[in-house]
Parts: sequence; structure tokens; C-alpha cells
Amino acid sequence: MILPKEIILLKICQDCEGVIRLVDWFSSKNGFIIIMERPKNFMARLKSTNN
Repeated sequence: MILPKEIILLKICQDCEGVIRLVDWFSSKNGFIIIMERPKNFMARLKSTNN
């Protein structure tokens, strides 16, 4: 199985400060599901565009 670059790069950068952490990933018949942490100062994109 060939992994997407996003998964490979997130695994490499797990210990880099300022990089969102990769929690887990799964492969499905339609592609890949990537689960990442939610940063402390998270703001939904829709909310930020309404301000």
C-alpha cells in the first residue's frame, strides 16, 4: 500500500514544535482518513470568516 505524502510527513514531524499531531489514520475503499489533534486555540474556519 502506498501512503499519501501527508501521512508520511506528519509522522516525520511528530516531534516538531508547531506541527499538528497525527493521532491516527485509516485506509478505506475510497481513500484515507487522517485524524489529527485539535489545537488549543482552535477556531472554526466558518466562524473566522464571519468576524
